[in-house]
Order: sequence, then C-alpha cells, then structure tokens
Amino acid sequence: DQAFRRITLDELGLELGRGDFGFLGIYEHFYDNNFTDNGEFGTHYVVLAHEICLGREIVLDPPKVQHKQYQWLAPEVLLSRDDVHPYSKAYFL
Repeated sequence: DQAFRRITLDELGLELGRGDFGFLGIYEHFYDNNFTDNGEFGTHYVVLAHEICLGREIVLDPPKVQHKQYQWLAPEVLLSRDDVHPYSKAYFL
C-alpha cells in the first residue's frame, strides 16, 4: 500500500490507496533494449494495471518529473492515433 501511494503521488500528484482503484488486468511489455544499453538482452515488464474514475471536481496537475507533458484523451481518440504506443492502447481495448 505504501508503494501504491508513492506511485500515485509521483504519477498523478494525488496520494491514493489501492482500495481507491479497480484492478484492470495483467499486461506484459517487451523491449529489445534495456536501461544499461547492453545489447545482449532486452527488457520484460509485467504490469498490474489499475483504473480509477475521478469526479469532475478533481483537477489533476501531475508532477513533471518523470514526464514533461501529459495529454488526456477519450479512449476512442487514443485508439485512433498513430502517435500512441500499442502498449498504451492495449489498456483501452
């Protein structure tokens, strides 16, 4: 629960608990590269995805530490765009 609160604070600017979210599913991401730039192996992420519905009175102003820019899109718009990574689209299929 502490990790969940830390991650939501870092990513959303709100400290939220696991109980505030619904479990969306398990996703896997595979990349040919890795954080060390060692060409001998890639990266495999296992993602335990969660979702939350926030009321319109909640204004998100996420920190700009990990990401310089955010863009909120309706699912149908996100799925139609070529500049959205397939791994991101998978959460909305």
